Amino acid sequence: QADLTVAALKSCFRWYVNQADSLIEASPAESLGKVMERKQEEGEVDVEAGRAMSQEEIGLLVWGLAFCPNPGARLAASLQLATGQRRMTVCRARKSQFTEHPEFGLVWRLSGSGEKTQAWRVLPLPDLARMTVESALGMARPDNPFLFPQQRPRRTGAPMDGHLSERRVSKVLEDMRADGGPLAGLSFDPSSHDLRRTFVTVMGPRMHKYTVDGRTLTRSDVEMITHANEGREGTASLVYDKSEYLAVKHAVLAEWQAWVMEGYEKVVARMDTKAGKAA
Repeated sequence: QADLTVAALKSCFRWYVNQADSLIEASPAESLGKVMERKQEEGEVDVEAGRAMSQEEIGLLVWGLAFCPNPGARLAASLQLATGQRRMTVCRARKSQFTEHPEFGLVWRLSGSGEKTQAWRVLPLPDLARMTVESALGMARPDNPFLFPQQRPRRTGAPMDGHLSERRVSKVLEDMRADGGPLAGLSFDPSSHDLRRTFVTVMGPRMHKYTVDGRTLTRSDVEMITHANEGREGTASLVYDKSEYLAVKHAVLAEWQAWVMEGYEKVVARMDTKAGKAA
């Protein structure tokens, strides 16, 4: 009964958020989880719970994405991995948010409007993210505004003008964890949120390599990639500091992409070695 209540609340608020005249911009039920999705029963301790994925585990995930039978969900998971964003941020991405920049190529503008302190973010997209978005744009339906359009009606006869369900993105990793999948047998069950956790864990200690206006960045500055308002606080910075810091963010995301693909190359090399020994 608790699970049914959670599902109903999520569906209700999701519908309201997607209405053009709705005053609701984010679902208050988004953080609710089903009973069976809770990581541990009260009193149990799992030393592996909440850890970041290793480079080889990320490599296995990249390798496994090629076998995902749902192209929309595969590309959404790929974009989440490449940019360190939340699952719902990716699912709600609109085609109109992606524009060409004369210096940095394809840019994802998650900028709001209206209130002075409206949340905003601008991300330049290095090769991995750019190719993912370009593939999604090539598949997107012209009658739907979302980069990853809704794949089935909520009920018979309902319009198909919404975005991809976040559950379909989660299911990509769930399928990889199943018996025989590339992530089967790990010491913990990685979810789509662990892609974001790994990005923060890997890139946080590397932020000191970059500077903004003469200031060396710190671990907390990774929020310029991952958080609304790019980690800026206070009315003054939100209203008047509109520099997009595209060069720094492009460098950060490019380094993360290189780390991800290095993990993939290690996995492929290990598989080739095993195949050669077997032959």
